[in-house]
Amino acid sequence: MTSEVVIMNKNAIVMAADSAVTVGGTKTYNGVNKLFMLSNSPPMGIMIFGSADFENIPMETLIKEFKRKTDFKKNNNIELIKEEFLKFLTENTPKTDIEHEIEITLPLFKNFIKLELENISIEDYEEFIISQGNRKLPDFLNEINELNNYNYEFEELIPSEIDTNKQKLLIDSLKNIFFDFIASMSTGIVIAGFNENEMFPSCMQFNIHFNYKNNIKISNYNYLNNFEENVIIPFAQKDVIKTFISGIDENMKYAIIIYFYQFTEEYLKQLKNKVNSNKKIKNAQLIEFNNEIDKFIESCENQSHEFLKNFEKLEEAFTKPILDSIGGLPRNELANMGESLIHITSLKRKISTDLESVGGDIDVAIISKGDGFIWKRKKQYFESDLNPQFFEKNDE
Repeated sequence: MTSEVVIMNKNAIVMAADSAVTVGGTKTYNGVNKLFMLSNSPPMGIMIFGSADFENIPMETLIKEFKRKTDFKKNNNIELIKEEFLKFLTENTPKTDIEHEIEITLPLFKNFIKLELENISIEDYEEFIISQGNRKLPDFLNEINELNNYNYEFEELIPSEIDTNKQKLLIDSLKNIFFDFIASMSTGIVIAGFNENEMFPSCMQFNIHFNYKNNIKISNYNYLNNFEENVIIPFAQKDVIKTFISGIDENMKYAIIIYFYQFTEEYLKQLKNKVNSNKKIKNAQLIEFNNEIDKFIESCENQSHEFLKNFEKLEEAFTKPILDSIGGLPRNELANMGESLIHITSLKRKISTDLESVGGDIDVAIISKGDGFIWKRKKQYFESDLNPQFFEKNDE
């Protein structure tokens, strides 16, 4: 796991990344490189998060080879660099054996489902599977025909007591959960910099999944081109940075929305019971009152949506001064801000009961049109004085 951030105003981009890597979900190590210079002309940087390997090759190796073999004077904007990078990965990584990946992962998934659901009722089983399986999968999964060969594996997970009319829905939901897990094993890519013929910064993010039939499958593509506003964009573990920006933890926000919905609905039901138990209220009035209360109870969900909209307006009002201030920050303060945002995420993980999945030295780079790619902070695993040949290569 990791925490990374891109901060942009009209003058500069800051990219910052921690150094922690999680192994086996139980142990973390520090010292991993996740932020790299791509080019100084045009000035471009690249960050990675998620899986540190692609097709069993370290991403650091792939990025440095890509950098060595790419003509950035010819590929002088982020869109061209992205296309060249995907082409490079296609040509320099082995093709994904999808069936092998499924056959390795599927037994683990089936055991997980069986252990999680073995002691619950059939009704709870149905509710859990349908709620978890109701998700939109990346479009590229529809192109992978091999996925349809494993329907029988999911049929085995459906208890015989379940109505046959519901079985297809449950099988589809289980497939969605599993293939969403398969798709989640990806590497996030962030490329940011100044395109050759543009005055303002650009930033692109996408996830790479498979090298399938000589085509790199990607998802979550997002591109801010020649961007003239101020923005803070967190990647990977976003929760702490989002809380700083918006003023409220996202989980807390939705817990408040749910509490508002439940409180309103429960209050109306109690009011209805109180009035119905009052012998002084006549039947005609009681029927009219009950009808009106029932309408209010039915509208609780709509009221919750309105409450959420108002919440979002408050968040925007909180966020705007922060983003406005970014526009006037000098480059060194912009870099300090990026580093601090990673620090507070690391601190939150350190003092919580969660795995300490953000930490280690923080790499920070500043990219500007005039000065190019500048390291504000860069860790090294060796003594600089003993390795002058490394800096003579001028490839970092």
